[in-house]
Amino acid sequence: MSEDVLCLKYSPNDKFLALSLLDSTVKLFFADSLKFYLSLYGHKLPVLGMDISSDSSLLVTGSADKNIRIWGTDFGDCHKSIFGHTDSIMDVKFVPGTHLCFSISKDRTLKQWDCDNFELIQTLKGHQSEIWSLVVSNDGNTAVTGSHDLSIRTWCCTQEPLVLSEEKENDFVLNNTKADNSYPLLPVDVTEGRPAVHFYTSTCGRHMSARLMRGDRNVTDRTVHFFILLAFHEGKFDKLKPKLRKVFTDFTNEATPLIEDTEATHQQLPTDILNGIELRSGDATVPEGVIKITLVLSWFSAILRQVNVVAQLYNSD
Repeated sequence: MSEDVLCLKYSPNDKFLALSLLDSTVKLFFADSLKFYLSLYGHKLPVLGMDISSDSSLLVTGSADKNIRIWGTDFGDCHKSIFGHTDSIMDVKFVPGTHLCFSISKDRTLKQWDCDNFELIQTLKGHQSEIWSLVVSNDGNTAVTGSHDLSIRTWCCTQEPLVLSEEKENDFVLNNTKADNSYPLLPVDVTEGRPAVHFYTSTCGRHMSARLMRGDRNVTDRTVHFFILLAFHEGKFDKLKPKLRKVFTDFTNEATPLIEDTEATHQQLPTDILNGIELRSGDATVPEGVIKITLVLSWFSAILRQVNVVAQLYNSD
C-alpha cells in the first residue's frame, strides 16, 4: 500500500477484503487472490471504523470527518452520506442479520441507524468521555462500549416501543443547539473575589453558576468561613429534561457534596443573581433559590491560600 492502513474488514461471504487508508479512501480487494476490486472516495478525513453487513451487500464507514457513509459492495456506489456525530467517529458495527448499525464517537454518544432508510433510530448517552471501542453480540441484542472515562457500558435491547418522531426531535435539538462558549462543562475552577462562573453540569446538561466568597474569621476556634453559592438558570437543553448529576468540591481536601439530591426541582434564577450578593457571616441570608454551602478552613490553611483561593467543582456518578 502507498498509505498507512488504518483498519481491515472481511466480508461475511469471504469474497471481499476491505481496508481504509490514511489518504481517506477505502479499497476493496478480492479476498482469495488479493486482486484489486474498487476504491471508495468521499470521506474528507481518514476512515477510523467500518463494517460489512451479514449479507455482504452493504459497507458502512465512519470517519474523522464526523460522517457516516453507506456503500453498496456490488458497484461501490455511495447510497448515502450522513452527518452522524459532532466529533470524530471511532467505529461502526452492523447488527448481525440486519441493515441496522451502531456508531460511536468522541462526542461521547452511541447511535443506532437504519441503513436502508438512512434514519437515526436512537441516541444513547452515558459515557463521560470519548468512546473508543464497540462490539455487538451475535444475537444483536447487546452492544458494549469502552470509553476514555475508564468504563465499559452494556446496552441491551428492550421491549419498550421506540417512537422515532421523538428521537428525531431530540436529535434536532442536540444538533442545532450549542452551549455558549463561555459556559464550559464541569469541572470548573471558582476563584474567590471574582464574578460567578457559569457552566453546564454535563453534555447537554443543566445551566448553573457558582461563586466563592470569604467570610469572617472565627477567633475562638481559629477558623475562616468560605461560602460557595450556587444557582440554576434557564438552559439551552431544558427541553430535553437533562438529568442532574451530583456536584462536589475538594476545597477542604476531601470530597464535599454541593448538590446531592439529583431529583430535586430547582428554581431558575436570573443569570447575574450571584454577583449581587454580599456575605460576611454564616448567618447572612441569600435570595430564595440560591444554594449556600459553608466551608470551614483553619487559619493556617487559609493563610496558605491567601492569594487566588480556588475551589474546583466537579461531578461524579
